[in-house]
Amino acid sequence: MERTVTVLVYSDDVNTREQVRMAAGRRPAADLPPIEYLECATLPAVLTALEQGGVDACVLDGEAVPAGGMGVCRQVKDEIFDCPPVLVLIGRPQDAWLASWSRAEAAVPHPVDPTELTNALTGLLRSAHAARTRIVTGREPAVRGRRRGPGAGRRRPGRCPRATPPRRGSSPRSRCRTAPCPRRSR
Repeated sequence: MERTVTVLVYSDDVNTREQVRMAAGRRPAADLPPIEYLECATLPAVLTALEQGGVDACVLDGEAVPAGGMGVCRQVKDEIFDCPPVLVLIGRPQDAWLASWSRAEAAVPHPVDPTELTNALTGLLRSAHAARTRIVTGREPAVRGRRRGPGAGRRRPGRCPRATPPRRGSSPRSRCRTAPCPRRSR
């Protein structure tokens, strides 16, 4: 049996939950497993589902009543250990600062644009999958453009880590400001 990814969808409006399900679809990307949706209409249902675990990402409606998705996101980030990534549906693009206040990883404005929602949700699911891979295998997934292996964090040879930029008219040896510097003793 193929593993599925669980996405919690919170909104008091049935139509909004359906829009999210229809926009993202059953399998938004070929490299991700199929999505299983867990729909919640109340805050206690969201908290119960997240405390039980098994949720890979959350989509919260910022316009939900009485508990809005941004407040729920902030509460969940404070209360739930190892909280899954959260996407918040905001009422207008100018509310993006509220989404960042709520500590949401992504925000998509209403009305739901299927392409934008799918791109944001797949990004969250990929990051959750990468974090899960790191925990299970103990290895980070390969990332292009970053050095791995021994010596990855070393500085380039010939550069003193305590060197300051040269001043006009000064010699290269006077760049170091700290007394016990290996370059100064040469």
